Amino acid sequence: MNIPKIIIIILILLLFIFPQRVYAKELNAFYIAYDEENEAYFYRESLELKDEITEKSICLIFNMLFKGTENANLYKFPEGTRALNADIKDDLLTLTVSSEILNYGGGSFYETILRDQIVKTALDIEGVGKVTLLIDNQTNALVEGLIIKEADQCVLTTEETTNLEK
Repeated sequence: MNIPKIIIIILILLLFIFPQRVYAKELNAFYIAYDEENEAYFYRESLELKDEITEKSICLIFNMLFKGTENANLYKFPEGTRALNADIKDDLLTLTVSSEILNYGGGSFYETILRDQIVKTALDIEGVGKVTLLIDNQTNALVEGLIIKEADQCVLTTEETTNLEK
């Protein structure tokens, strides 16, 4: 009768010595879309993960965001925009993207929409509390002069953000 108790104790000790890693189940891309009344909302698509969050999986979720979806009512990123590198140190995600992101032609409203899609997607990643955007490895401003540096919230108000997600 003591043998089963010993086995159970050994198994419990092994779990403490060699704990299983807990992996995120998915990463989410948050698009800003608009409905028939031109009301904006966040539209979420998920990327299933088989392993832990890595630089590669973060680049994949952002490339998914930049490519867009079949939803025709999205505010889209310029064609060819892609994530080149992702690095998390402490709670800061530094995301390097290609210069094609600058090809949207300008407009402060559109720039804010692009920014909020990047920030909301980044802040949804486990362990990320702030995001900095580099364009071709440099701290460049977007066309209207916006620099995304250590952003920790969307420009939209908390009330708008809560009501936007569908």
